[in-house]
Amino acid sequence: MRLVIEGTFTMPTFCDCPGAVAEREANEKEWRDKEAAEKLRLARERAQRLLKESNLGERFQTRTFDTFKVTPQNKEAYKDAKAFVAGFRNEENKGRGMILTGSVGTGKTHLTAAIVNDLVQTGMDCIFGNITTLLGRLKNSYNGDGDNEAEIMGKYCNCALLVIDDLGKEKTTEWVQEKLYAIINHRYEHYKKTIITTNDNF
Repeated sequence: MRLVIEGTFTMPTFCDCPGAVAEREANEKEWRDKEAAEKLRLARERAQRLLKESNLGERFQTRTFDTFKVTPQNKEAYKDAKAFVAGFRNEENKGRGMILTGSVGTGKTHLTAAIVNDLVQTGMDCIFGNITTLLGRLKNSYNGDGDNEAEIMGKYCNCALLVIDDLGKEKTTEWVQEKLYAIINHRYEHYKKTIITTNDNF
């Protein structure tokens, strides 16, 4: 770089000789590479934090679409799950959720875990759990353990995706019905996506 004097101002200009240009380009590339590496590091850290906050257990953190065994019985559910992820941010799918039904062993939980694993990598905050576990956290809050009820309900109601696994296995009480309705209705009214799996057929 050299200085050019114009009036009372000193204006910097860049030397355009081959060596200076090459050095400048190398410096710019190094800066871009460092910036990209930092963005990747932050994205990975965010994904790990979101995965931890999703309540997805260690067993299901390894469940992906690639490891899913597609059969004639579940291939349509597999295609629908992939399409759900692909269109998650699509405005046309705003608030649209899924219900996966079928007997034990058909892959419902694997598919929903794959959806969560995929979405947290893109920065979506997801919560996964069977109905007993989800409502159990609310009950524990009454003992002063961890977050209070309002904080937990806020997370359930406002996360980008809530997965309720094995609906129908819980013991139905007035309290369970009240909380479940409050969560699902809030998500419905605010276009929040919800996935439900159940062994029951509707």
